[in-house]
Amino acid sequence: NIVGDTDPMSVWTAEYFGNKDLAGTPTYTEGFINIGGNLNKYWGSGAPTNTPVDNFSGRFKTKQYLAAGEYQFNASSDDGVRVWVNGQSVINDWSDSAGDRKGYFTSTGGFYDVVIEYKEAYGDAGINFNIQPYTTPTGYYSELNTLSEGQWDEYSGDNTRFDGVVW
Repeated sequence: NIVGDTDPMSVWTAEYFGNKDLAGTPTYTEGFINIGGNLNKYWGSGAPTNTPVDNFSGRFKTKQYLAAGEYQFNASSDDGVRVWVNGQSVINDWSDSAGDRKGYFTSTGGFYDVVIEYKEAYGDAGINFNIQPYTTPTGYYSELNTLSEGQWDEYSGDNTRFDGVVW
């Protein structure tokens, strides 16, 4: 066995729909393997086979091994994207605009079902997805990790550290 059970290789299944709602019978289905475990699809101004160029959607499914620890899920898409891990929502941006999205997940170790839903409204179409281990930033200003937006706004305007020391 060249690839072990815990190596980052994903067998993906994909279903594409002729609408933005993942509704009805798929217009096209496919399976593919990505050795790195990522998902990278770019159609540009095109679309998957037998699927309209605009106003389509897709659902991608795989099972991935995640060792115990924290993970960051990254999805860059044009347009909306939703990501679930074992039924838990990790990313939820079902908008008609392109963007980079992040979500976080804590693994207890083992295999997890990963489902990505994607929609294309108009213009270029594509999605890039990856999972990477996440370590909470630490260091001299580790207190920045715990600030609420209001606290950040309150304290970021001067040169005072959050423990009151001026630098």
